[in-house]
Amino acid sequence: MAKFSLYNIPLKNLSQGKHTYEYELDRKFFEAIDGDEVKKGNVKVVLTVKKTSSTYEFNFDLKGIVQVPCNRCLDDFDQEIDSQNRLIVKLGKEYSEESDEVVIIP
Repeated sequence: MAKFSLYNIPLKNLSQGKHTYEYELDRKFFEAIDGDEVKKGNVKVVLTVKKTSSTYEFNFDLKGIVQVPCNRCLDDFDQEIDSQNRLIVKLGKEYSEESDEVVIIP
């Protein structure tokens, strides 16, 4: 996972409150994830992390373009991305995915 170290957030050292991170996901990022769907792209990510005593709320705002294969002709085309997503991370005894939005980590 060293190839994604740029995106690591030191949760243990994070003070309570809101913290904002900005990332540019470019061709190098999409090549590194080894996915079949997204070939390349340019996506700006603004991530806001809100820490409370035992939870972290991640709010992702993604905007940009990714190149994906067409389902019909398989030619690559540009797909616009404009998405807001949320993830709640709670501290617990063992790893568990409570839902699509809630994850428990040790």
